[in-house]
Amino acid sequence: MRTQRSVEGLRGWIRFFAWILMGCAALAQGSKTDYERALGLAGRTEDRVFRQRIHPEWLPGGTSFWYRVNTGPGARERVTRTGAPP
Repeated sequence: MRTQRSVEGLRGWIRFFAWILMGCAALAQGSKTDYERALGLAGRTEDRVFRQRIHPEWLPGGTSFWYRVNTGPGARERVTRTGAPP
């Protein structure tokens, strides 16, 4: 009998915490306005963020490389970097 009551009590606590966790998860969801604002982020930042990424192209010998960066809307720059010989 005592074991059965312990199991039932444990199940009650598990249900209680499950409801608490589901309630927290529901509160963590964004609103429709939040999602709409997030979908518009790409349009608001287009042509405003530059030099965020490079893809180096190594030159023969492996001591220098070049890359191209976007410096503005429709503008690019080619950069060459030379390192010390190995």
